[in-house]
Amino acid sequence: MCLNSNDNFVQISDIKVITKTTTEEIHKRYINDFLITLLEENDILISSNTFVRYNFLKNINLYEVYVVQHDTPDFTIAPDILSAFYDKNKINTTDLFVLEDFFAVFQDKQLLCFRKRNNDDIEDIKIYVTQAYKTNINTTYSITNISFEQLKETFQNKNKTKQLNNFKKLYSTNYFAIFGLYSFVGITIFMVFLYVSFIKSLDDTKYQELLKQNQPTYTNQVQRKKIIPKIIDIFKYIKLENLSIEQINYTNNKAKLIVLHKDKEKL
Repeated sequence: MCLNSNDNFVQISDIKVITKTTTEEIHKRYINDFLITLLEENDILISSNTFVRYNFLKNINLYEVYVVQHDTPDFTIAPDILSAFYDKNKINTTDLFVLEDFFAVFQDKQLLCFRKRNNDDIEDIKIYVTQAYKTNINTTYSITNISFEQLKETFQNKNKTKQLNNFKKLYSTNYFAIFGLYSFVGITIFMVFLYVSFIKSLDDTKYQELLKQNQPTYTNQVQRKKIIPKIIDIFKYIKLENLSIEQINYTNNKAKLIVLHKDKEKL
């Protein structure tokens, strides 16, 4: 299927699909951070042209995330064209649409998922959808290129003044890193305070000896640069998993962190 690249239609080959299983739906407050982390894990560069859309499938606790790199937010992805099918067909079923280069599943007239098609047999696609998404297909439609162009025209006429692609620009501000960095600074200040309070209780001779022994630790910039990313990763995990910090201990150059979660099974 060939779509005109100049009319802001995005082809299947230009859409990156990522799936992620979670224990539960992520709170909207943390969804942007979740998406950033997910894209980073899949080596996707986030820029000013990165747009993201996602579905959360509650029956299987799965996030379907679609990523598009585009110059403007006014674009339409090919699977959304199929929504025009329901303008004349008012039905609430689970339908499989099979095209030349992709297939898509609509449930109650809403896009559930889509994938690029690599000469897959229709029966194989139905088995895949049933097993992967735990849903049964009520009706299967084979959409020809001509039929798709007709649906595309219907879709364009309906949305002449607006683009309803449900994609949002993904901002790359790494709040996890900021949170981790501030937490690191706070912990460091606290430890320095304890350290200073301790050495003040020593006489001058012990103070000079202790200072001499610990001088390399505080001047070693390379070690600090290695530690900071690790601490940021720890706080990133704590925030993603909705954990709370119960206790922090620092003894013998070792840090001990105790975290809590209201659900023990998630620890």
